[in-house]
Amino acid sequence: MHNNIRHQITLDGPNDSIEAMFGGYTKGAPLPAIQTIIENFWAGWNYETGEDNTCWFTTSYDGIQNLVETLSIFYPDVTIYYWHASEKVGVNCASYVFKNGMSCPDLFPDYDLYAVELSFELWPD
Repeated sequence: MHNNIRHQITLDGPNDSIEAMFGGYTKGAPLPAIQTIIENFWAGWNYETGEDNTCWFTTSYDGIQNLVETLSIFYPDVTIYYWHASEKVGVNCASYVFKNGMSCPDLFPDYDLYAVELSFELWPD
């Protein structure tokens, strides 16, 4: 059985870099580049944005860490925080920090306390 995956991406860096990265992004507005990529290549749905350079979306695919890593190469002064969790609580959960193409992954064992907490954070309903 295939489970849906919930993703969260948060950006931190100079405003001009974030704006360049997302084509004129302003707080609370959609992140056009990520949204376009998600909709066209990963069949994402339930796309939401927050006021702190954060977006959430759901796919039927595993994590998209390779895409996020590529974005971090092109925008080396932006730190990208990325989390994902399966809709099955405590399974397929991870968090990453990307900077200049380098990542610091934190892969949680299935049903680990942190994996369960991340699942409830990304799937609150």
